[in-house]
Amino acid sequence: MAYQERAWLTPPAPADGPEAASAPDFSILSFNLLAQDLLRLHSHLYHECDTSSLSWEARRQMLREELLYFHADIICLQEAQMDHFTGFFLPFFAQEGYEAHFFPRVRRTDGCAVAFNTAVFQLLDANALVNVVYSCPEMEDFDVGNVGQIVFLRHLATGRVVCVGNTHIYFNPRRCDIKLLQIAMLFHRIQSESAARDLLGCPLLICGDFNLQPSSLIYNYIVHGSISYCALNRATASKRPRPSLMMHAEHTPFGHHFGNDQLPVWLASMVLQSQDSLEAPRCGLGAGTFGERRRRSSACHIHPFVFEDITAAINQTDVHTHESDHSRSSTPTSPAVNCHTLVHPFALTSTYLHIDRAGTKEMTTKFDWETVDFIFFSKKELVLRESLSLLTASRVRELGGMPGPAFPSDHQSLAARFSFA
Repeated sequence: MAYQERAWLTPPAPADGPEAASAPDFSILSFNLLAQDLLRLHSHLYHECDTSSLSWEARRQMLREELLYFHADIICLQEAQMDHFTGFFLPFFAQEGYEAHFFPRVRRTDGCAVAFNTAVFQLLDANALVNVVYSCPEMEDFDVGNVGQIVFLRHLATGRVVCVGNTHIYFNPRRCDIKLLQIAMLFHRIQSESAARDLLGCPLLICGDFNLQPSSLIYNYIVHGSISYCALNRATASKRPRPSLMMHAEHTPFGHHFGNDQLPVWLASMVLQSQDSLEAPRCGLGAGTFGERRRRSSACHIHPFVFEDITAAINQTDVHTHESDHSRSSTPTSPAVNCHTLVHPFALTSTYLHIDRAGTKEMTTKFDWETVDFIFFSKKELVLRESLSLLTASRVRELGGMPGPAFPSDHQSLAARFSFA
């Protein structure tokens, strides 16, 4: 199998980074599984694949073997199909000593799932799992069904708490405005949930299929903390930027990171309400020995003026045309002056460098042989000890393609081992 060719790589020690412990404290794996329903729906994308490798019966066995082989302490899955989660993954995880939780995409048969080894981690409390729906009722085309998960876990050996985010961001390459807002909503939710638990600054990992390239402006927003979107085109912000597009890479906060209500100022203006304490769908609950816990599903609602301002700006509208009397107002529901910068307070970096040691561009998916999957982590609180190497596009082709006899999905899994700083 292809995963057996992948080696664990030790990164060079950062000159000014925290010192590592004698051994990694935990491991994490992220994997877009390729939902069987999506494979059938878009079968034209897989016409060159070995048909005997496309059945769920063949793929589930390969997925099981790969998950067992790495046996990560935390597992984040995307495109987990609902009936396959309940009928296959949930019993599998239970047998292997994991607690697993699933949250479906809106109006879809697949979703995100997170599992953790109960010998290494436990849920921080009964409300430690938060399900996030990226929703904007004022903009119908924004509600595309994508979701995320946030979970707070206590590491049993050290007592440290780690926050894990898992998400699948919108695919459409022409709607980078939606991608940007979905990621901003996830950051906001992580920030507000951490603040509610007095855990701001706790170790943070964010995994998933982000459907953007590491050379893009939105990627820079994730790892540098700030993006000026006044000159962006909605169709290019997740791709390699043109030289004419401006991006503030430094941490330049627009206002303060935290307002009186513990929200970033730019999001405090955007968010009208956040629906808490909602019961998640029954398919979002663990089963068997896991018991049943209440879940909170949150929908961040964007103030219509601010959302219009953002999407119009991303559509290359002149920045000055949107500095109306409303945008200069000091009222709580209007954006502050020149509101064209998004910031987040997390010092994140990627587990992968996106160029391997031979100088070859890394890839995580067969589509354009690009990297679209990531594991981001807070570089001040966590030390990366090892990352799982990725196979090159040429090697994937040699092994029969994705999915194929050696690959159960059209994505490679990502994995890393960390120590607490």
